[in-house]
Amino acid sequence: MLRSMTGFASKEVKTEHYQISLSLKAVNSRYLDMFFFYPDSPEPMNMEMSFREQLRNKISRGKLTLVVNVKKIAADSQLAMNQDLAASLLKNLHEISRLNSEIAPESGVGIQINAMDIINFPGVLGNAESHREELEEALRSALDSVIDEFNSSRECEGQKLEEFLNSHLDTIARHVSSIKSRLPDIIEWQRKKIASFALEQQVKLDNAILEQEIILFAQRADIAEELNRLTSHISQTREILKKGGVIGKRLDFMMQEFNRESNTIASKSVNAEITSEAVDLKVQIEQMREQVQNIE
Repeated sequence: MLRSMTGFASKEVKTEHYQISLSLKAVNSRYLDMFFFYPDSPEPMNMEMSFREQLRNKISRGKLTLVVNVKKIAADSQLAMNQDLAASLLKNLHEISRLNSEIAPESGVGIQINAMDIINFPGVLGNAESHREELEEALRSALDSVIDEFNSSRECEGQKLEEFLNSHLDTIARHVSSIKSRLPDIIEWQRKKIASFALEQQVKLDNAILEQEIILFAQRADIAEELNRLTSHISQTREILKKGGVIGKRLDFMMQEFNRESNTIASKSVNAEITSEAVDLKVQIEQMREQVQNIE
């Protein structure tokens, strides 16, 4: 299945202790680039490596932006004290006060022990229960759902891109067929052009010289090889589209090959009708190239 590189998906999940929302969007990129944002809480930052692995397992190319919002439900606001840490702090503060009295008894000033300083010390006061496993499991599950929805949306867009590209391949095939049908007439057109010029200039042409000029002209204007290669490129591109998967870079290479042949046809053209066809070819190829940039 062909996939577009651009896409968007989001999901909201509510657990016993958390309100979670995730959104994933992507734009074009030659590689797989990932960016993470945590507007409401830094808690999910510890799972960033896990997020990267989940995304990498199911997405190959694109510039991805994952926004993770985590809010604790108010009922989970009960706090608990780390009594061991608080007791250790108090013991050390008392010891400092005793040492101060021994070293500088003349000061008559002891160390003031402030309960708020102890409470504010990192790790003394925290949630009664972190529910870390609950959060991590919910985030992993929610991200899996978001990625699946994201890929589904990209596949829908990819189907439209496939239809667009096949339609343009049909048009290119018609141009190739039209140019091929005109090739036999070009030699006769050049023969008449030379004969008409000789008549106007009242010059008598030697048939051998005329034939030699026609042969040289035919060699310079020969585009049969380029047309055959274009036909081959059309077939190869259809096969790539049919195979699907991660094909963006292969298609980009094919667009370069298409462009090379169309440029050669345009440069060799000596006929206004073929020049017009060559210009139309280049327009079709450029439109395809622009869309191929959006394929994974």
